[in-house]
Amino acid sequence: MKRLLIIVFLILVSGIGIYLFVRGNSNQVINGPITVSDEPKEEVISEKVASIMLFGDVMLDRRVYNLTKENGDWAYPFQNIEDIFDMADANIANLEGPITSFESDAAKTNGMRFTASPLFVSELKKRFLALSLANNHSLDFGEEGLRQTKRNLSEEGIIFFGDYENRGDNTSAVISVNGIKFGLVGYHALVEKNFDNVILDFKRLKEITDFIIVMPHWGEEYDELPSERQKADARLLIDAGADAIIGGHPHVIQPVDTYKGKAIFYSLGNFIFDQYFSEEVKKGIAVKLGLKITPDGQEVIYEMIPVQNNRLSQPVIMEKKETDALLEAFVMNSALTGAEREEISSFHRLTL
Repeated sequence: MKRLLIIVFLILVSGIGIYLFVRGNSNQVINGPITVSDEPKEEVISEKVASIMLFGDVMLDRRVYNLTKENGDWAYPFQNIEDIFDMADANIANLEGPITSFESDAAKTNGMRFTASPLFVSELKKRFLALSLANNHSLDFGEEGLRQTKRNLSEEGIIFFGDYENRGDNTSAVISVNGIKFGLVGYHALVEKNFDNVILDFKRLKEITDFIIVMPHWGEEYDELPSERQKADARLLIDAGADAIIGGHPHVIQPVDTYKGKAIFYSLGNFIFDQYFSEEVKKGIAVKLGLKITPDGQEVIYEMIPVQNNRLSQPVIMEKKETDALLEAFVMNSALTGAEREEISSFHRLTL
């Protein structure tokens, strides 16, 4: 009996040791872990570096859907720009419209009521870690369409954040990229309500994250300058705790500004879309946010990568000559210092 008790004791001790080892190493993934977490942020004891590529509006219905079906490949919209998805540790975009089993109206009528096919979801998973749902098309097929969207994304492990009505339990998500915790906040300004819910979320996020990115859906369509409301909201968001603001909705590029040492990209323009009626709507910017955290503080470098769309809704990375010209014009209406303007024009980046 005594011998049996000793054996049982040794088995229990061994089991606890194995559990502690597995628990202690559960996040040690080769090539850098990308996980969802609500645990408190860790104290910085060494240098940490992570990068996120942020994109403008992604719309997968109407002509984009029709062209994809004709091509017979659900990766069709991304075929000519695959390299851009490997430039950062994680990719995030605004998903312009739900993903449902409902039949598409827009694909037949060229209308404005969007739904993407669930067959796109596995391709989105290959390229995007998280998607914002804070936009004016998320409820195109009502609450049932939104529920289907969340279910379709969840089943593929795609993180989503933001809400059409800025409801308090849906505005944000937390991700960990290479040990750095990012808070992602969606803000839909066009409904003109529940802004306080977005602001209230910052207190929680500040306690558990290292860096907060806000993706507002705001401004006037096709207006190449931010409105006074955009400017005011941007400052309120930064005062509340935002570390970076990456906007969308106008379908054209709007300038970048800084406030209290934080970057405000008012609009990145279109990424995947079927608008071709002007040169402006066929251009966008992808922004690579590189964050380095050391015991002495943080350094953020934004790299700007212009993209050019075509009438086949297959964007490409813009050639250098066109990139230089676009970014030169990009800073013209930006309230930046001379040094910041020169850095963007010469090196296509902004260091803060």
